[in-house]
Amino acid sequence: MKVYIIPDLEGVAGVTQFRQNLKSMGIYENMCKRMVNEINVVIEGIKEGEETAEIYVMETHEIDDEIISPKITGLIRGARIPLFDSSYDALFFVGQHSKSQTENGVLCHTGNARIMKVKINEIEYGELGIGSIFAGTFDISTIFVSGDSECVKEAKKLFKRVITVESKIGIGMHSAICFHPKNVLKELKEKAKEAIIEYKKNPESFPPLKIPSPYELEIEWQYIEMADRASLIPGVKKISKRITYFKSENFEDIYKCLAVQAQIALAGYI
Repeated sequence: MKVYIIPDLEGVAGVTQFRQNLKSMGIYENMCKRMVNEINVVIEGIKEGEETAEIYVMETHEIDDEIISPKITGLIRGARIPLFDSSYDALFFVGQHSKSQTENGVLCHTGNARIMKVKINEIEYGELGIGSIFAGTFDISTIFVSGDSECVKEAKKLFKRVITVESKIGIGMHSAICFHPKNVLKELKEKAKEAIIEYKKNPESFPPLKIPSPYELEIEWQYIEMADRASLIPGVKKISKRITYFKSENFEDIYKCLAVQAQIALAGYI
């Protein structure tokens, strides 16, 4: 079995402030260590469920390769989008957050805090959904999601079946009832193992997330200027003051276009 892990920081136990993600605050490194701790126990659970599993971890926030589990097959650094291919079986999200503008979603956003909404084929998705749809084009199933309570709710709506772990209960954008990290780590390991065992028993019960092509991407920006900048990209057009539109038969193009629009639109912003 070959597993791809996409970690994130905002859904990690104890993280409730964007300032915890800023190097200038002096605590970012510690938060990243917490994230790696969560990745490591998930790896332990996967290996207990399938000793021969190949595990690849995508670096989203900084990962110290001296403290990440040596049981990984590879650490993917510098990739702007997930490096999926049809050799992978399962996708795990660790420390994920809910989509932008989610009520009680801790640090909720889609890509960044300046994007108000992302729609694909007229349905709104967050990072969890977008990544899973991309994986689905390679027949990769999302089988495990950990994060805050609103992220878990989002996951249960997206997938026919998924194994989840709540790291905290959201009560606002920057507030939550946080579970003790040690308790979260214990559950992460147990549930990661469960996810692998259940998938091995019946892969068909975890169908990949798929939507029909062509794919139509709409992004609603915080400011008009951001839509203006994004529309400079060939193939991207404005369809209203703050909304840009892009269409493709290939979902990888959609993912890349979203990433590039975010880079160009946010030039000069934080």
